[in-house]
Amino acid sequence: TNFNSTIYTLQDIRNSVSIVPQILIEVTEQCNLQCTYCYYGKMYHNSYERKGKMNTNSCISALRELLSIRDVFCNNITISFYGGEPLWNFDLIRTVVTFCKDEFPNLEYTFSFTTNGTLIKQHIDFLVEHNFQILISLDGCEKNNINRLYKTQQPSFEDVHRTVEYLFGNYHDYFTNNVN
Repeated sequence: TNFNSTIYTLQDIRNSVSIVPQILIEVTEQCNLQCTYCYYGKMYHNSYERKGKMNTNSCISALRELLSIRDVFCNNITISFYGGEPLWNFDLIRTVVTFCKDEFPNLEYTFSFTTNGTLIKQHIDFLVEHNFQILISLDGCEKNNINRLYKTQQPSFEDVHRTVEYLFGNYHDYFTNNVN
């Protein structure tokens, strides 16, 4: 069958969506860094001021629809958050986690996000409690991180390095199992 000539029904779409392994939520376009190579930055033609945050009601409404049609045999789902810097909109992340666990307790969740690592410490208890998988982006050593600056043009490397050391020292098992 020629793909372009195939007609899909609403039920076909619902069936496909009911088994997706991951839902990715862009919680914000905002970030506390101003990396020169960022997709939202000045290097790209489409650069613009990042102001957008995901609307909580819209997000919960979409999740309610997506999770309510889960296939009974697909009870594992990964909910991933990204942005700019996802922790910049931590209130939405907390709301989503609470909503998922309260409204759809029969599903097994993995929560994850990629972060620049500068805001983790203030949210670590919640992240550990909900077993988040965390990917900390880092460009290597301090010299390699010259393009990862705060908006004040101050380097971010030492803050991220201290955060990694803090996690390793104070949440060693969690760090070993959940942080990359």
